[in-house]
Amino acid sequence: MRDADPAYWLLRLATLRLCNRPDQFDEIAIDYCVTYEVSPPSWEASLCVVKMADAGGMTLASRSMVTSDATSGFAESQVLEEAGGVRTAAVELSGQLVGDIGSVLQRLESQLGNSTVVSVNCARLIRMDFVAAGDLLNWVLHRRNENRLVHFEDAHRLLGLFFNAMGINEHARVKVRNL
Repeated sequence: MRDADPAYWLLRLATLRLCNRPDQFDEIAIDYCVTYEVSPPSWEASLCVVKMADAGGMTLASRSMVTSDATSGFAESQVLEEAGGVRTAAVELSGQLVGDIGSVLQRLESQLGNSTVVSVNCARLIRMDFVAAGDLLNWVLHRRNENRLVHFEDAHRLLGLFFNAMGINEHARVKVRNL
């Protein structure tokens, strides 16, 4: 696929953005990243709407996933005492994480206390871009340097693949959800 002109990839990504297809956009963006070894453009909501029509000019129902203003961040954490004195901080990653998420990660860090395990539930995570994933990778590396374990639980399969492509799974346990 590397023989294809990158302009075709970028056109496909732009088309998916215009059609409001963030899941498909992310799949193609990962392929682009792996193929050309460069970061693809980040997802941005389109300022216009594309309406599909059949041959007779009748508007077709949109199959796109419409996302409302999703929140970005971590939910309130819980620190649980487990057998053997292991303290686990349970937090939730949700919404859309795009761009610099340093402030979100700082708020999370302030809630960890002296826990030795950080369990991050990703069930309500809609999407994450490359910049945010890079910030998250650095955050995970800092937790490892503090001798803490980080576990990502209930992640969507695409998110699990994305964590794998970014190298997050090399430093944290990533468990994808069962369908």
